Amino acid sequence: MRQHRLDDFAEAFRQGADGPSREAMLHMSDWGFALGDVPLDVFVWQGELVRHHPVAMGRYLERDLPGAHAVFVPEVGAFGFVERMDEVFEQLLEVPAHGAALVERPA
Repeated sequence: MRQHRLDDFAEAFRQGADGPSREAMLHMSDWGFALGDVPLDVFVWQGELVRHHPVAMGRYLERDLPGAHAVFVPEVGAFGFVERMDEVFEQLLEVPAHGAALVERPA
């Protein structure tokens, strides 16, 4: 897993620091809309042991995104997704085609 993470970082910076720097700035920027205004279904899978994205942030997204579908996995850290990829993708395949909403939205 350590080598996978190192390879991931090397790839992120392969063409320089501009992309990762921009992404870091976006994390802290005002995106010009409120989470409550997002009209799409959003899927959040988070291990409860992830340290760089606290579970409280995932719960905040679950609470404030009207179309949030959240799964919080106890005893799983940042790379828990790797071990559960099949499960996650199976859930995504259940999403109706062409962006049909899974939740009803107020008019």
